[in-house]
Amino acid sequence: MMKKPIYFITFDLRARGGISYYARAVINGFKEQNYHIKVIELAQKNRWKRLLALLIFMVLVPRRAKILSSHVNFLRAIVPFKRIKSLSIAAIIYNTEMLHPTVKPILPKIDYFFPLFSSGQRRLKLSGIEAENLSLVTNILLPSEPQKRSIHTSHPLLVISRLDTFDIKNKGLFYLLRALRYDQNINLIIAGSGDAKISLEAYCKKYQIEKQVIFKGYISDAEKIELMRSAAAFIHLSSGEGIPAIAVMEAVEQGCSIIMHNDGRGDLECLPPDMPIIETNRYDTVSLAKTLRLHSDRKIKKSHAHFQRSHDIMNYYSARNVAKIIVSRLEQK
Repeated sequence: MMKKPIYFITFDLRARGGISYYARAVINGFKEQNYHIKVIELAQKNRWKRLLALLIFMVLVPRRAKILSSHVNFLRAIVPFKRIKSLSIAAIIYNTEMLHPTVKPILPKIDYFFPLFSSGQRRLKLSGIEAENLSLVTNILLPSEPQKRSIHTSHPLLVISRLDTFDIKNKGLFYLLRALRYDQNINLIIAGSGDAKISLEAYCKKYQIEKQVIFKGYISDAEKIELMRSAAAFIHLSSGEGIPAIAVMEAVEQGCSIIMHNDGRGDLECLPPDMPIIETNRYDTVSLAKTLRLHSDRKIKKSHAHFQRSHDIMNYYSARNVAKIIVSRLEQK
């Protein structure tokens, strides 16, 4: 048990985004280890109300407190109080927010960073952060319901993603649909909502591949897990999102193989040796089509050995391990 609590500042825990997902996982990891953590949840939608909540927290927080934030932006309001209250401040880094002009000036004033991906670790080093102030945590997984030990595969290929116009090309879905034009035997399910769904459906109709694609629209968390359980392979063609991403890990947990675009920005060198990754190049349409066709064979089934492998991988990425890393470092401060 820690001598003093760690104050964990996080965004709305009910939100569906990645930051909230990781925050829930970290909290779960702390609780599993019976670590003393006090959660400060900023659920206010208005940023000025969030700032007010942070300022009130800073007035009430005791001297020499250890503060961990799931969002480095929140620390902009805390850094000015660091010397006054002798605070120890740390942040979990998920993405490129460290590059924002309003964030970069406060980086040297933060005591410790826990980058989620090695790409984030490299960015921090390039920003002048010393290696001894960094601990890579690779990923944080919040386990879903217990896996079914079924080997039944009712459909082969699955995509689950937000379908927003502003980043639909980055996610590679048009490259995926173009590959379907090369082989009429490739069929897949695309689940997710967003304003780009209409343009994706129009593309399918224009090139007469609408019978090969089922659009599920919005799905609940329970429906998402059920789709993953019944799929043989999960497709992840995003560029710059990082591997392993949340949806990728959830699919692995349910026994899926992962067909992924390797853009060089992920953490492939850090993955466990048994990670079921099938690398492809989304820009090479013919090669992508061949890869999809190979894994469109309904004879490809999940095995009990596959489920054991995914169970081992989940332990590797457990929030429990992340909590141990965070506590071991912050207790030294």
